[in-house]
Amino acid sequence: MRDRLYIEKKHRELYEKLDQEEILRFTGGRRNRLEQFLFTVALGYKNECRKSLSSREGFILLKDVPSDVRALLSAVAIASSDSIEVVADEDRLYTIIEEYASGGFEILMDRLDQPLGTFEKELEKELVDLHHKLGIGNDEGQKNITY
Repeated sequence: MRDRLYIEKKHRELYEKLDQEEILRFTGGRRNRLEQFLFTVALGYKNECRKSLSSREGFILLKDVPSDVRALLSAVAIASSDSIEVVADEDRLYTIIEEYASGGFEILMDRLDQPLGTFEKELEKELVDLHHKLGIGNDEGQKNITY
């Protein structure tokens, strides 16, 4: 039975750098390590980028992952595998998640090498576009959103 989520061993130092430089307002600690990991999973999933881990290292203990986050990770694995059966195979489920995190981390590092502020501006634009697409903040769009 698994007890942790893994990252690519070579990424460990760069995750530490994210802490030190407060990139995207990530600052140390377990909670924020989880946020970093989730961000890279989301980035990998959005860009359909999964990378196998060639050399893995423990990063987050599963006991520190809240149940709502586990549900989110399960949803990503189900969507990726087109099968709810992935939930029954914990190792397969978390391997899918770790591969998205690895792919997403590489995308993040590439984007952070762009001129200062470019990545943040791209994220801001994506959020504004999504905001408009969902119609958040206008009467017409509010009818389509359930709370």
